[in-house]
Amino acid sequence: MKLDLWFRFPKSSVHWIGVVRLMLGIGLMGASYFALANSHNATRSHGHMAHTAESVVKGPANIHQATSVTASFDGQGRLWAVWIFGQALYVNYSDDLGKSYSEPVKVNQQAENISSNSEARPNIVVANNGNVYVSYAQNLEKRFSGNVRFSRSIDGGKRFSAPITVNDNREMIGHSFPVLAVNQQGDVYMVWLDSRDKVADQRINTRAEGFIGSSVYYALSDDEGLSFQSNVKIQDHSCQCCRIAITLDPHDLPVILWRHVYGADNRDHGMVRFVSKSKLAAPMRVTDDGWRINACPHHGPSLSIDKLDNYHMVWFTQGESRKGSFYAHSTNQGASFSEPVKLGDGSLPAQHPHVLAIEKNVYVVWKSFDGNETTLYVMRSLDRGRSWGRPTVIAKTANASDHGFLLAKDQDAFVSWHTVDQGQRLLKLDPVMFDDGTAVSTLSRGNY
Repeated sequence: MKLDLWFRFPKSSVHWIGVVRLMLGIGLMGASYFALANSHNATRSHGHMAHTAESVVKGPANIHQATSVTASFDGQGRLWAVWIFGQALYVNYSDDLGKSYSEPVKVNQQAENISSNSEARPNIVVANNGNVYVSYAQNLEKRFSGNVRFSRSIDGGKRFSAPITVNDNREMIGHSFPVLAVNQQGDVYMVWLDSRDKVADQRINTRAEGFIGSSVYYALSDDEGLSFQSNVKIQDHSCQCCRIAITLDPHDLPVILWRHVYGADNRDHGMVRFVSKSKLAAPMRVTDDGWRINACPHHGPSLSIDKLDNYHMVWFTQGESRKGSFYAHSTNQGASFSEPVKLGDGSLPAQHPHVLAIEKNVYVVWKSFDGNETTLYVMRSLDRGRSWGRPTVIAKTANASDHGFLLAKDQDAFVSWHTVDQGQRLLKLDPVMFDDGTAVSTLSRGNY
């Protein structure tokens, strides 16, 4: 099986060793997950999906055999999911916490090459009025080129509009890694990575170092997703292949976190918050780990904000200051963060962490691979991230898997996890419910 990784290797042997370790430690199982799942989809869906007028699929498309499953609860507690099968995007829902799902609804009636990986995945959000919004990245013919796409349902997910391209630059270049958010007023925000400024710079400059990375752009819809306003650049020189984190603060405005390239090759993290519907504060640098690498880590951060406006973030680094996955919190809207807490016990790397804050409780989930099995861990703080219980094992697989993602339903926390052997799973936390019906009464509360 050939793994097509987006690494550009520097000449330094030290960097080379670091990149190889990164590939083996965090990329191999993820790449095999999508290779296996996509191979299955190709045989089941017979290549291109049929172009029919009927939205509800009666055929082979199935969430448990899909890729890039992304789930979200709506305000009424219904679990929604968007996923890729063959050359189509599908949406369905569950009213029994993932035990069963509705018939899947196809979003794109015209077959598309949809980006299917854990970092550049489709997204789904549901507005207060019941509108369902999805975003995804469409791969184009040229390598590393694409469009960010959007579709909506205004009838509760029964039918979806023909997808539109949101990036207003239509060159066959990179527009990808979109994320999506909708606030209580119904404003829809899409944020993505865009290479238009890099390409423009290459046309007029011949300097050796060139334009570093990509740029972060966003677009706003204030008419329930019917249309989007002009694209707005947030900042140049983002890392070009790590997922973006977006969440809403207590003022119902987006806060965005991404991996950024500082200087020539220092890959730390930048953050920006909206101060009004369409006005941004100045971007901030929120990590300073000194990870100098001329390569793409494929390892984006995660961000959650509690009702007291405390920011909780997790990220991965191989920097000079620290190595591994870490958690930190901010009580001043990202101006400064607490001392980072390293995730995992040190024997195995904690990979692709995700964070969720619910009142005083903060949860972090990650997975570790020992060469044979992937183990999903979670740990919890009862005091807004000031102290932590010990990590608890909540699931394992001997096969390939996607990342684990935390979801909130009222005061309850869940983990959405998709594996090749067991399909889509929704794991309830505290108590931790296992597949065989047994439960751990609570997450570990010992000092960590």
